[in-house]
Amino acid sequence: MSDTFTYLPPSDDGVFKTLMTHPGARNALRSVISSFTNIAVTQVDVVNNELHIGSVYEGQERFDVNCVVDRNAPDIGGRQIEVEMQAEPMSGDNSDNAHANLLNRVISYLCDLHAKQKGEGVPYGELMPSIQITICDYTVLPNEADFVNVFTLRNKGGYELNKAITLIIVELSKLAKIAKKPVVEMTDAEKWAVFFKYADKPKYSKVITDITTVKEEVMEATQILSGISKDEQERFRFRAREKFRRDIEHNRIMGIRMALNEERARAEAKASAERIEAAKSFISQGFPFDKVVSTLKLTPAEIAQLRQVTV
Repeated sequence: MSDTFTYLPPSDDGVFKTLMTHPGARNALRSVISSFTNIAVTQVDVVNNELHIGSVYEGQERFDVNCVVDRNAPDIGGRQIEVEMQAEPMSGDNSDNAHANLLNRVISYLCDLHAKQKGEGVPYGELMPSIQITICDYTVLPNEADFVNVFTLRNKGGYELNKAITLIIVELSKLAKIAKKPVVEMTDAEKWAVFFKYADKPKYSKVITDITTVKEEVMEATQILSGISKDEQERFRFRAREKFRRDIEHNRIMGIRMALNEERARAEAKASAERIEAAKSFISQGFPFDKVVSTLKLTPAEIAQLRQVTV
């Protein structure tokens, strides 16, 4: 890439949405969907380009791109597909709770997306398949080696009930080895994932350039990303989101520290009370005051408190 400025990261939720809903990005979006679903999409129509909610924090978590693909194609026309980027774990999520908030949220959105097709008089059998593609810039499924995982309605034996709903989770955190592969050996899904993860990182400029030479849609996306990155309003919005995230993280850390300090204070107060009670017991049994104080290593404050109740 010849540009000397720094690209905004396409792995940022807001940048991703701006990029993928850009009027000139239809081929890129079609290619992204085809690459991660293994469906030969020929047409994609973006249904929405507005945030679903007003809060900045919630907006951070749902910069989704809602599409209908191949709307008029016989038999398969009208699939609903929602694509989103999740830059950071949701509040309260980590490996300990298996990212329950994220997974339950995307399942809820997917089911809601599918159910909204049902209008009065529309047979359930005519509902078109709905697909949720959630791209995460962190690890959600640590026990799965693949960076793309597809979930459908299947029984224990692997029988697929139907293709009504499909959830696809893409983890950009699992690309270290893939990014080192020769570009000619990369799948389209790998090329797009590497672009989303590394397009803004100068260290990977050569591999991104190599990808754009063999994948026209990535070249288009790179050109659009360049324009977005030069837009002062977009850069301002990106910096605002980054500041907000840092503030949230700072508040989270400060909250943890306050909780630890409170717990430490309670533990110290309990230990101090136990030492004083032990000292009172020893003194009542006739042990010398000074000997008890030195043996139990009482603090000056504890000594003063002990004197009040024993003298």
